Amino acid sequence: MNNLKIKLGFTLFIIGMAGIFSLLTMPVATENLPPEILKEFSEEALKWLSLVNPAVMLLLAVISGTLLYDKVNLGAPILESVLKGESAGNYIPDRLKSGLSGGILAGILMLITEQLFRPHMPQEFIELGANLQLNPLVRFLYGGLTEEILVRFGLMTVLVWALSKMSKSRGAAIYLTAIFISSVLFAALHLPAVIMATGGLSTSMVLYILAGNTAGGVIFGWLYWRQGLEAAFIAHLMAHMVILLAGLLY
Repeated sequence: MNNLKIKLGFTLFIIGMAGIFSLLTMPVATENLPPEILKEFSEEALKWLSLVNPAVMLLLAVISGTLLYDKVNLGAPILESVLKGESAGNYIPDRLKSGLSGGILAGILMLITEQLFRPHMPQEFIELGANLQLNPLVRFLYGGLTEEILVRFGLMTVLVWALSKMSKSRGAAIYLTAIFISSVLFAALHLPAVIMATGGLSTSMVLYILAGNTAGGVIFGWLYWRQGLEAAFIAHLMAHMVILLAGLLY
């Protein structure tokens, strides 16, 4: 592994850990935890323990993504230029424009999905969402940055590499398939947390979680493929901005 890839991997790990540490600003959902766990650990201890799993996932994503991203023509052109000591100015305008427009579209799609499914949601699920709203720090750092490193740089990169190895080709269909699979898998990873918090899942809840997260994920994945990881960062951040602004207006 060359020096640039090591620097990029280290940089992305630090960025991702900033998002993971932001989770400490959120309360722990203890309603459905076993009583023995609540007796054994304080809420503060549970917060720190909750960071272990995402930190391990981040490490695996960074290692796998760093090893494979350049083999499948993916990357982070702005960060790579900065780490090489070169000017990144030529990369910024297109990534900024694509990221902002993609993020606005993703945010609108997520809001539409919520409105379509809301009438079919169990009341306890709606109340859970209201009580456990992510604060802006978590939305921007964990959602906008850490999740992109996990899902796009890590998972999607591995999927593109694996699919291209199996098919012995690397056409657009490979990237589109990896974008879709990684988005759906990431959406599905939200389900265990919802089960833990609510005690169960209805069909409408499953469809909402999968549809809402996949809609944004497909856009972010497309941008990672076509523009680089930074465009996906910007789009994810912008999507959260749209959702926050909509919440203030309505």
